[in-house]
Amino acid sequence: MVKKTLFKYGSVLMSVVLIASTLTACGTNTAYNQTQSEVAISSEAASNTESIISNAIKNELSVSNTSTLKTNTRDEMVYVFGKADGTQDHITVTEKVTDTNGKTTTNQSSSTKSAPVSIKVTYKLNGTETKPEDMIGKSGKVTIRYDYTNNEKKTITVNGKSQTAYVPFTMITGTLLPTDKFSNVEVTNGKVSKVGDNIIALGMTMPGLKDTLNLKFDGESLDMDIPEYFEISADVEDFELDMSMSVATTSVLDDIDTDDFSVAKLEDKMNELQSAADQLTDGTVTLQDGTQTLADSIPALTDGVGQLDDGASSLKDGIYAYTDGATALAAGAGQLKDGIAAYTTGANAINEGAAQLSVYADGVASAAAGANELNTGIQSIKSVLAEKIITPLATNSKAYKLNAIPDATGVTVMEQAKALQQAGTAAGLDNVTIASDLTELSKKKDSEVSDYISQKFTSYLTAYTANIIKETYTAAVTGNGVYTPTASQPGTSDYVYANQLGLLVKAAGNIGASSALDTVVSSISNNDELNEQLSSMMTGSQKLTDGLNTLASNNEKIQELQDGLVKLNEKNDSLNGGVARLNNGLDTLNSNNDALRDGSSQLADGTSTLRSSSTTLADGVTQLNDGAITLKDGMAEFNASGIKAITSLVGDDADTAVDTIKEVINLGKNYNTFLGKTDGKDSSVTFVYKMAELTK
Repeated sequence: MVKKTLFKYGSVLMSVVLIASTLTACGTNTAYNQTQSEVAISSEAASNTESIISNAIKNELSVSNTSTLKTNTRDEMVYVFGKADGTQDHITVTEKVTDTNGKTTTNQSSSTKSAPVSIKVTYKLNGTETKPEDMIGKSGKVTIRYDYTNNEKKTITVNGKSQTAYVPFTMITGTLLPTDKFSNVEVTNGKVSKVGDNIIALGMTMPGLKDTLNLKFDGESLDMDIPEYFEISADVEDFELDMSMSVATTSVLDDIDTDDFSVAKLEDKMNELQSAADQLTDGTVTLQDGTQTLADSIPALTDGVGQLDDGASSLKDGIYAYTDGATALAAGAGQLKDGIAAYTTGANAINEGAAQLSVYADGVASAAAGANELNTGIQSIKSVLAEKIITPLATNSKAYKLNAIPDATGVTVMEQAKALQQAGTAAGLDNVTIASDLTELSKKKDSEVSDYISQKFTSYLTAYTANIIKETYTAAVTGNGVYTPTASQPGTSDYVYANQLGLLVKAAGNIGASSALDTVVSSISNNDELNEQLSSMMTGSQKLTDGLNTLASNNEKIQELQDGLVKLNEKNDSLNGGVARLNNGLDTLNSNNDALRDGSSQLADGTSTLRSSSTTLADGVTQLNDGAITLKDGMAEFNASGIKAITSLVGDDADTAVDTIKEVINLGKNYNTFLGKTDGKDSSVTFVYKMAELTK
């Protein structure tokens, strides 16, 4: 509403040193569109153009259609009739006088006086100025401009100096534009609304106010955007225009209390503004220092991620080498099984053949001795297999590896994890869960291990990175300078988060390449003990051969040989069973190779992605720092060139401005009659301008 807008003028004008150009919101172009609100008009009022425009202006001025009876008042309604170009034709005054008893008398008269504000209306068709009567029936781009001249001058005194001032009239002009003729309507210094099948264009101006104020600060005039004209532009088909109306009044300033105007208050607000601007400027400096520290820390983070990625790649290569060895070991065990089976088949055949021979005592003895040595060698093999393979495999569970197998420090991974989690709790770090996570890891199926480790690795790395960023920012904003990561210093948050990551990798290594499997591989690869036992078996076999030769020449020993072979044959089933169990165990071990290889590949892929993402993070931090630098520089310039310049204006010039504004408002309050008759009554005057229509 115009009254609300003008009421705001008081605050704006008092603070004119801040934003003088915002004295009015009408100094912009406004176009009609379908989203604009419709003006509420009664059915009676909607029947004619004058009623529509009158009600629209009343709505804009916030004038109620109902009034409370007042006594001892004189209200003048001055009707200024003009031609289509705005030239004044004649004036009619309706005077309503209410006495102290509430009785009202209405008088009407004519006046030859000139209206306090004159209006000039200019028409253009396709950019060419055209006489009003020549516009009728034309089509094209039409511009209608209303210029207002304030003729009501008064002398005021400000700071002991006299100056000329204009009575502060507010001019509201309205015109009705049928939508069947007018389209693409735009206005300057006004607004447009929909009324039924018509568009109503309303303009608001305050002629003469800009010249009256003529506010200067530090010797320079303020360029205040106070409108003194109203303009309509539209595409028109077969031009016709109903009458237009304007209302001139000073009452919109009556509610402004000049006693609230205070330069001291303004200075206080300026001081608050300057303090806030200084704090904001300091904040941008601190922010840029923090982003710079963060940017400086990014290379170390990128290098660490690169090292992590290289380690994951090396781990992947090692696991692939291990699984290849496990596959080869399983294949060799299968061959050993087949060889043992062939050997026992041959031993059975020898036993059956020997039963047909005669017994030779000396040969049987030698054969028995050889058989005993062979049996001893075989038993030794069984013992080695049990000690070096079967027993470690039997104890090769995830919980055993984490809880019972110490690392190079002599402490198990789980003991280290528990100690680290306790340190995190003592430091108040709520996301240090390494011990409980490893306990959960020991319970996972083999197919679940890889995904679980990858998930926890991402979570730990995120926590570590977030902690570095947090510590970096905290150091920056608290003035502690550049933050240096403290991963090597026990008790710090960096130490806890970094070692949580390290223990997860160590646990993954323990589970993926356990000491038991290493023992198996080493036992088979080095095979010193195994070779020694196999040599014993070969020696025994040779002695058996010698004994058989002796048996051939000494038939009386055959029976003893057969007895020995029977005993040997009795052990064949045990030997075959042991080798079969070894073979089955290695097959089971080998069956998990694919899952282990997939897990290591996923880990390597994840760290590779992290490495590439760290580059993106580095770029983002660089952009953030560049933005912070721009913000810092811009805020410094804004504070120096804007805020400081504005606050420096508050002084003697502000006193002059406030006093001028007070006098202008009082001029409006005191202008209460056109006829010059008050008779001691509360008087008011409103001017209504009616300009002729342009119709066929």
